[in-house]
Amino acid sequence: MMRLFALSSLSTALIVLTFLTRRLWRNLRFLRRTRELQSPTASSPRVSVLIPARNEARNIVPCIESLVCQNYPQFEVIALDDQSSDETRARLDALAARHMNLTVLHGTQEPPTGWNGKSYA
Repeated sequence: MMRLFALSSLSTALIVLTFLTRRLWRNLRFLRRTRELQSPTASSPRVSVLIPARNEARNIVPCIESLVCQNYPQFEVIALDDQSSDETRARLDALAARHMNLTVLHGTQEPPTGWNGKSYA
């Protein structure tokens, strides 16, 4: 009985190991193929990333810096500060001075009744 259990456990382990090895091999082949694909060129379509921000001083710098450091050739980041009451405006302006592909817009109108800043932006 014990021998049958051990044989069953070994068989199960071998099947799982075979499955995982095959899956790993397929993933590695896929990654190799994606590297061979052409990288984006100047003829790639322009991409705009829109970031609505309201009172995001704590998170806005890492968010924007991760976006503006992309290696895609034609993209822009547009951040709309919707009347933040914290340091978001100043931080966005400082980032825009350092990154040419960042445009900062400052909202001047109050959102309509029932709207929040980010959804209105």
